[in-house]
Amino acid sequence: MNATGKRHAVVLGGSIAGLLAARVLSARFDRVTIVEKERVASDGEVRHAAPQGAHAHGMLARGLEIIEGLFPGFAAELEQRGATLIGANDVRIYIAGWRKPHTNPLRVLVATRPFIEWGLARRVCSLPNVEIIEDAEAIGLAGSATRATGVQLAGRTLDADLIVDARGRRSNLSDWMKALGAEMPAHETSPLASVYCSYLLQPKDGAQRPSTLQVAEIKDTIGAIIFAVEGNRILLSLGANAEMRMPQTHEEMLSFLRDRLPVPDAYLAIKDLVPVSPPAHARFTASIRRNFDALSRPAEGIVAIGDAVASFNPIFGQGMTVAALEANWLDQCLAKNDPSTDGFAKAYYTGIKPIVDAAWGFPDLEAKRGNAAAQPWGTQFLLWYTARMQATASRSALVSETIAKVQNMLASPATLFKPDVFARVLLG
Repeated sequence: MNATGKRHAVVLGGSIAGLLAARVLSARFDRVTIVEKERVASDGEVRHAAPQGAHAHGMLARGLEIIEGLFPGFAAELEQRGATLIGANDVRIYIAGWRKPHTNPLRVLVATRPFIEWGLARRVCSLPNVEIIEDAEAIGLAGSATRATGVQLAGRTLDADLIVDARGRRSNLSDWMKALGAEMPAHETSPLASVYCSYLLQPKDGAQRPSTLQVAEIKDTIGAIIFAVEGNRILLSLGANAEMRMPQTHEEMLSFLRDRLPVPDAYLAIKDLVPVSPPAHARFTASIRRNFDALSRPAEGIVAIGDAVASFNPIFGQGMTVAALEANWLDQCLAKNDPSTDGFAKAYYTGIKPIVDAAWGFPDLEAKRGNAAAQPWGTQFLLWYTARMQATASRSALVSETIAKVQNMLASPATLFKPDVFARVLLG
């Protein structure tokens, strides 16, 4: 049902998750306020609150479908301004062999993260009932152990009928719940320490940009992605296990791509390009999830979304699409339930658990690949199966397409074990 009579919703954080939540709430509440510690995206620069913003981002097919439903024409608008829509035949993937082409019509939106954020922020800022408070930090909650009723800022409190925490993996919502006397969620981590190096390049005058390319080496956990992004530029992102020394200069990057990857294509794609930004480096230590769904009675009046619930190793490219799926579920919850009644938070967290589970599985599995102590026989089989599956995808269009659908969150990971796929993987 529509949240009739619920006057005010507050979103903490102007991230992609926060912007999508604000759009959903704007259709259900009279007023929506976004409280952003810094500033929402406006100038194409990487926000300090999103340090991973310099690295390769793509809005996966399922996430893009949801965003198109919330903001009709979003993909076409960003494409017109320089983003790239890529399909099955627009990208070359090498993982244990060149991925076999398939005919699934899925589309992925490729651009820099600041550009995608800007596109969303521009749409959200145009909503007449959305207000954005920038350079303001929420410092706590008002309310009781059973219900949050507002957000405390410096010197004032914003009363709210529903609060959505979209402050990312640094969210301290658990501490706030403890301060109210509410039950706190257990935290779960999955260590997969990785390092990243990314920067922008452009072709020389008159030259064409290379096409989208992904090259990975499973054994050494190394992967390079080349995206054509806005401004006629190329975004190169290199990720590797945390023990690997990342290139510090363009010349070192060329040597790395030439010498450390199983095929020379990434090196050949960028060797004649001109760097236009300095290398940006980042380190990721572990995926984290907060198991709100396990709470017997979570505090009402506030729910978390995006990385505030679970954050995943960015090498899997799922974060933005998970946020979109969770925003879509929030919309469904608001359509069916009044957030002023008991049980709304529990219903919301119950619904996002399968979303988080689907995204959690592969990063958590890969975290165990180099850890024999964390490999019971079932895990050993899955590690063997997924590696063999990647090799099979170089020979089977069906396996290639199934992997693409699962990676784009259009199909459940269980699809990878359907009889026709399973047989092809086992037979090689």
